[in-house]
Amino acid sequence: MAPPSWDEIKHRIAARTGLTLDDELEAYSYFCKHADKEDGVLLEGDIQHEFYKEFMVRCGFSAHEIEQQFYKGNIEGKHVKAPYPESPITLMARDSMEYYRTLFEEKNLVSAPISM
Repeated sequence: MAPPSWDEIKHRIAARTGLTLDDELEAYSYFCKHADKEDGVLLEGDIQHEFYKEFMVRCGFSAHEIEQQFYKGNIEGKHVKAPYPESPITLMARDSMEYYRTLFEEKNLVSAPISM
């Protein structure tokens, strides 16, 4: 049995959530893919990485280059003392993740983060 196609997955997500736009459906799939299966906690670093990869693909990078750039951005973020130590694509990925999390919270599809 073959795994479901992206069109089948989008159709299932749309039927269950009411989302209709392709970018919303894709973003919601990232949130579903990176939710802890036992307690439903969103693994935000992994979700942000999905948005990061999406932006890198749009910029024309290969999968290998994407992983290299992500690793390089993480190392630079830890060691460089600058106003913006993270790469612009990392910042875009974080902003995109936050935008969709807020949208999905408003639609009651995900819960707000728990403060500790």
